[in-house]
Order: sequence, then structure tokens, then C-alpha cells
Amino acid sequence: MLMTLAAINFSDPTMLIGLLAAGIPVLLHLLNRVRAPVVQFPTLRFLRVTAQKTSRRRQVQHFLLLLMRMAVFALMAMAIAGPLVHGGSPLLAYGMLSLLLVGLAVMAIMAVLLVSALERPKGPVSQALADGIAPTVPPALSQALKPQSRLRQLGLPALAMILALMAALSGLFGLSTNKFFPAMGGSYNGASTACVIILDNSQSMLARDGNQTRLTHAVRQTRALLNQVIRPVQMAILLTNPGSNPIPDSLSANRLGVLTGLLRVTSIGRALPMRELVARAVALLDQSKEPNKMVLILSDFAGPSSSDVQAFAALKQNPSIALVLMPQEFSRPDDVAISGIKIISGQPVVGSRIYLGGRIINNGETAVVPRFHLLVDAVPVAHSQAKVELGPAGSQDSRRTIKIAYLLTQAGYHVFTLALQHSSQVLSWADQRSVSLNVADQVNALVIGSSPTLQVDSTAFYVDSALAPFSGSGTAGHLGHPIWSIVPTYAAANTAATMPWARYGTIFICDVPRLSIALADKLTRYVRSGGRICWLLGSAVDSVEYNRVIWKTRHLLPAALVGPVVRQTSLRVDWIDIRSHIFAGLFKNQDPFRRIVVVGRWGLGSDSIPLGHVLSKLENSAIFLAQHRLGKGRIYTFASAPGGGWTNLADTSLFLPMMVRIALGNASDSAGTTSFGPGQAVAIPMPAVAAGTSVEVDIPRHAGPVNVACSRNSAGLPQWIFKHTRRTGIYHWHSFNHEYAGEFVVNPPGDEANLLPVPADHLAQEAPKGQPVFMASSVTELLQELAKISQGTSLMPGVLAVVLILAVLEALFANRYKPAVDNIGAEFNRSSAELSAAAQ
Repeated sequence: MLMTLAAINFSDPTMLIGLLAAGIPVLLHLLNRVRAPVVQFPTLRFLRVTAQKTSRRRQVQHFLLLLMRMAVFALMAMAIAGPLVHGGSPLLAYGMLSLLLVGLAVMAIMAVLLVSALERPKGPVSQALADGIAPTVPPALSQALKPQSRLRQLGLPALAMILALMAALSGLFGLSTNKFFPAMGGSYNGASTACVIILDNSQSMLARDGNQTRLTHAVRQTRALLNQVIRPVQMAILLTNPGSNPIPDSLSANRLGVLTGLLRVTSIGRALPMRELVARAVALLDQSKEPNKMVLILSDFAGPSSSDVQAFAALKQNPSIALVLMPQEFSRPDDVAISGIKIISGQPVVGSRIYLGGRIINNGETAVVPRFHLLVDAVPVAHSQAKVELGPAGSQDSRRTIKIAYLLTQAGYHVFTLALQHSSQVLSWADQRSVSLNVADQVNALVIGSSPTLQVDSTAFYVDSALAPFSGSGTAGHLGHPIWSIVPTYAAANTAATMPWARYGTIFICDVPRLSIALADKLTRYVRSGGRICWLLGSAVDSVEYNRVIWKTRHLLPAALVGPVVRQTSLRVDWIDIRSHIFAGLFKNQDPFRRIVVVGRWGLGSDSIPLGHVLSKLENSAIFLAQHRLGKGRIYTFASAPGGGWTNLADTSLFLPMMVRIALGNASDSAGTTSFGPGQAVAIPMPAVAAGTSVEVDIPRHAGPVNVACSRNSAGLPQWIFKHTRRTGIYHWHSFNHEYAGEFVVNPPGDEANLLPVPADHLAQEAPKGQPVFMASSVTELLQELAKISQGTSLMPGVLAVVLILAVLEALFANRYKPAVDNIGAEFNRSSAELSAAAQ
């Protein structure tokens, strides 16, 4: 039972009967009244003033002491009754209480000063005049004995007392009015509350617990909060995955409209950072004029967004906003999820073997050994099973990577899917992930040399021979497939700029002395749009022209050319980067690569390159092979070239596989243009010759295709950018005239496959210091927490502080004005002597 008086209530109002104790000092005062004794005295002429003065002093003393003692008893009764202030900010409540206390204390101190000033003895002449004596005083002495101005003595304490009274009244008004503390006492209600609910509808919330998902449970709780528990006057819902049809994220008083929007909540796209959502919630609440504000988060607190230690940083702007955390985890599921898939290595051409890798997460509490298999275009591949040992969730071994090999046998676009053989059905969308790859039947390569025709023993001759070792053996094998994956074409440097390059995957530039500006510009556009260039720099190269045309403005080289450097004694290759797709899997160690001997080479930026990274070095740490990116393409640079007596590279068994792998490219690069995450923009790989042609994209589970118009990038090249990738699945595209077609895959966000939550109490510790934080796993528990809030902020410590202050002041007054009977005679004698001296 609570008693309500505006915003101030009492937890035990029956104890207010103790207010009657305030009359005890009055009763004792009336019972202990002592009449002044009548004393016969020869003359009362000189006692009249002193008696009146003592009487006035005792009246003031008794009045102040009586008030203080009554206040002490009354406040003690109020403290026992448990005064509470409801709603608003506890800091504001104690601020107003402090204002009241300071005002009362200053008033008491100023009262003491005023009484002291009033009781200060007057001068002898003034006192004699007050008693009717008219002494003869010289004018000079009369001016000297003139009393000090009373206004000057009383003005400052009186002004301070008035200001203190105003401060005390302001604090009392603030505590008693419902303007700052409007909540009703006894039970919580949202009559003055603005609430923003952050509803987690990320992919991890689709985890099932029994017959319902976490998201279904969270939506049900949200409806109960808005419709039954809190019922705020202003409300808004922010979704972590807003998707294409988000709920209006502005504060609204239309509860029915907000509840209707909950019917459309699904999990689409990628989750927004929690820091961004909390900042948005704070911004919305800052627009509200309601005194009570609340941010309520319903989430499983799994994934990277919940591990952000700065997620609640925006709450520092308004420490009065209450933060409520409602975790949605029911139990730890026994689940294994595939969080990612990629093509590790291999070339995207028929006859090549590719390696697919999958990232696996164990969300369960026990160690497991799950099995996986590979599907190509939704058809299971025989003998493609793999297994992996996983430790319990949260352990170092709970995340592993598996690797599955597959031999490419058919050209065209294919979808490779890694799937879990036995699903727990807890998080079904994470039981498989896919990647798309455009497999080529053959790859075209352009070899550019300096002479009009291909010359024997030239650098271009060796490159062309490595790219087409079976050029005289026919074009097709016994199964109808080409016996070789690469078709090289030779062109002279002075004519290459006029050729169409769209069909070439790689361009080899073989010891060409110098390049025209037109050819350099075309090479720049080619590599920026995704092509590959391989430089083989021999003795014929003009380094001055290369640095001026190729390096300085276009950065088609990783560094400026220095040299050439020709030695009498040869140097061997001493190190290669076996992680590169050019060298990966060729040999078990680096010894076979040391067969490459170099006597002449070009220096690349004094053996340090500002662009890219080094793939191979010589014995003296000089760079032999470097790689760097430019736009979407790659550039490989050999510091030496076969055919001019500088190196035996073409005579080794390494030359052919190195040239072939550069020509075929890396399958992981190709897959990177066909597999994406939700919300990523997709650059559709249309050829530049199709500029001006539009593209149509079919979205999974969507009625009708979406048209994508051709635009131009910053380099002026045509591009087709598709941005509607919120839905997961396989997207098919084709040009308007159906001349070009392809597909790409959008996978669910892998980081949302992690179901290991961040404990809510750990998150609460990240809230700003002094921020009111509450945690509840259910609506019932939250209702109990809100009931505690509705009991208000206790003012008992403040009231007891007032009692203590008044008790001290009462003691000071009582001791200062304690009657001293023995001093009456001395006071009389002193006053008589002063008057006699004045009369004389």
C-alpha cells in the first residue's frame, strides 16, 4: 500500500502517525513555563531596559528552539514512513533534495547571525536615550558615540536568508510536483515513458528451440511489452536486420500500427552494428519530451555485434535513459554450422582440380565429429565426404576448416555446395553454403613480342611454347574436350593496341623494348577491369621509357626499373612464396626452384617495391618475381627473361607450370566475382563490348526480374552494378538480348552462424558508469524489475541528514542562549556604570 502526494509517496504511511510527536516540544514548553519572580528593589529605573532585553532574547530563543525540535520529531517520523520519489531521474531527485537541505542549513545559519545582530549591545548614550535620560554630551562626543547603522548589520544575513528560503522552496516544489517525477506510485505504467525496442532478427535468431525459433519468442515478448507490461506513450522498434520492408523507426503513439508491423518481421540481410542501433535509439529518445526513457534490447547476444565493447557508448549522452537487456537463449543447442566456403586453389578451367574449403563452427557443449559432402549443381558428388573433429563451443578447437578436392569436367557456371550430412535442424540455414564458379572450356592468352612474327629463341617463343605444348597434336581429346586448356595468340607490340582484348584472360609482354602511350593506356584499362598482365623483362627493355610510360603515371610495374644488372657469376633462386597459386602444390620443398640460374636482371626499386609483394628472390635477396594489384586485375613482373642469355628459366621444368597457372588465373579470384554476402553490391561480369546493353537479374523467391542499366565507373569503363542482394540464394542474370548470361550466389552472413552468446551481465558492465541497467530473461522477470523501479527513489538518507543538521543546530542554539543567572548583576553594574559615565 502506497500513499500518493504528487510524486512523493511513503512506503509505510501508517508510520506518519509519528508526526504527532512534533507536538511534544510544544507540550513540554507549556508544562515547563516559569513565571518570573517579583523582587522588591529600591529603584527599577536602571533595570527596565535590561529586563525587556532579556525577555525579547528568551522569546526569540524559545521560538527557534521550539521550531527546530518540532522539525526533528516530524522529520524522524517521515524518515520511518519511508519517503519515496517516483519517476524521472534519481540524480535529479537527490539534486532537488540537496537544494532543500542547503537552503534550510543556510536559513538556520543566517537566523543565528540575525539574532546575534539584534542582540548586540547598544552604545551607552543610545541606551540612556532609550531609557528617557537626556544627558549633556558635547557635539564631538555625540558624533563619536553615534551607533552603527542597523541596516548595515542586518542587510547581508537577511538577503542570504531570503535567497536560502527561495532555494529551499524550489527544492520542495520540485520534489512535490509531478512535472519532474510523474510516475504513479505503487505499480509501473508507461504513462510518461518513451521506449525504443531493439529487436534482434538476425540469422542466429532463427535457431529453433522445440517448436519455435528465438525470433518467434522475441516477437511474442515484444508484443506483450508494448501491449501489457510497459504500454509506453511513445514507442519505436529498431530491427537489427531491417531488410527491404522495415518497421517505421520513428517514435510513435500509434501502438496498433507498431504491433501490426511486427507481423512482417523476418530475418533478411545482414545485422547492423549494435553500436549504430543504440545510437539511433538514443537519438530518437532525445526527441521525446517524456521524462521517462528506456532502451530495451531483445537479442540472443551472439555474433560480432554483441561483442563490441563500445556498443553502449551513445548512452553517455543521456545517463537517465534506462537500459534493459532481455537475452533470448533458452538452452545451448547441439548444433554444427558452416560459416563460410571458398575455393582455396586451382584454375577455373576444364581438366583442372580445384580445392574447396569450408569453415565449421561447433555451437554445442560437447565435442563432435561431423561429416560433410559436396554437391555440384545440387547433385551429390560420389566419394567427396570429409569429416573434422570439433571441440566444445568456445574452445580453441571449436572452429576448424575442411578441404575437399574436385576435378572440373564441364564448362560453364556451376554451383558448388558444401553440406552437413546429418543436420540437427537447430539452424537449418547454416547446414550448407554454396559458391558459384564460371568454368572455362579453354582460356585465351595474348603473347606480345617485339617482332612482327614469332621468332625462335625469343622470349615470346618460349612463353608461347609453354602455353601450347601440344599445338601440333590436334584440338580435341577422345572425350570431345580440348586436350589443352590454353589457346595462345601472338601479336607484335605495334599492332596489339588495335586488337580486341575482351576474350583474353591474360596478356604476356615478352621483352618488348618500349610501349606506345596508346598501348599503355589500353593495358591500364584492361587490368583495371579484371585482366592479368605478365611482364618478362629482358635485355632489350628500355628502362627510361618503361619508367616514363609504364611506371610513373600508370603503375603497371611494381616499382621503377634500375639497371640492368649483369654478373659474371650466376645467382640461383633462393626463396619462393609457396602460398601463391603459382607455386602451391608443385613441390614439397623449395629445392627444385633453386635450379633456376640468373646472370642478368633488372632491379625493381632497389630491391624494395612500393606496390604488391615479392613472390621469389635470388641468393642476394634481389627480387626475381613480384605481384601487385591494379583495380580488379593482377600484374606479374619477372625481373629477368629467357631468350637473351640472362636466365635458364625456360630450360627448367618449372617454366611451363608457372606460365600455365598465370594464364589460367586463380579459381578463388573467379569465385570472388560470383559469391557474395547479403547487402553486397555485385558487379555483373559483362564484356565491355556490350556497353549500353541492360541486364536482367532474377532474384530468388521474387516475382519478376530486376533490370540493371549500364553505367560508367570513374575510369570511364562500362559497368553493371546490382545492389538488391538482401535475399540469399542463387541469382541468375542475362543480357537483354540473351547473348551473355551467368549466375552468382548470395550466402547468409557467416558470422551470424555463431550461437555462442556473450553473457548479458558482461554486456551490462560495458554500460556507462551510473547508467540504470536491468536484466530480465522473461516478461515476468522484467515486470518484477519494473515494479522495483516503481517503488521510487528512497529519500530516507536525505531526510535523516536533515534531522542530523537540525539536531546540531538545536544544540548550538541551546548552548549559546543558556541563561547565566550569575552574570545578571555584573551586567547590571556594567550598564549602570556606562550610563553614569555618559551622564557625566
